[in-house]
Amino acid sequence: MCKNYNVCILPVVIAVILGVVIGALFFAGTIAAGVVGVPLLIGIIFAIITLILLYITAAFESKKETKGAMCEYGRCLGIGGFVTLVTSFLALTFIDTLATGAIVSALLIGVFGFGLILNFLSFVGLFVCLINNNCYRNNGYCKFDNE
Repeated sequence: MCKNYNVCILPVVIAVILGVVIGALFFAGTIAAGVVGVPLLIGIIFAIITLILLYITAAFESKKETKGAMCEYGRCLGIGGFVTLVTSFLALTFIDTLATGAIVSALLIGVFGFGLILNFLSFVGLFVCLINNNCYRNNGYCKFDNE
């Protein structure tokens, strides 16, 4: 089991700030309710790809570097993908009732923005980590119980 807990702090902080900004912009009417459908569909596709990637990495035997990268970014990807998927389906279900200036609609779009941004930042971090091939560190940053 992975013992890494601190790699998600910066992406979560950035995602919370941008999620609040997105929700406030939707509440203020800067983002129109009719424009929200396309990002919701893109969010669903991106979340499904992320969750499939996590499943494939967990289900099949993978290299030590890939396992280390998933150790670092798996929690962020899982949380971001799940939040994006749930809020996207909720928002698409109630897309006719999403109204600019409604607090519930602004919260839903803000939470969707949080999940999508967290998912995206974690995905970018995972790819940078895999490309640089420096994910697996022997200094205890991302150790597994059986090592």
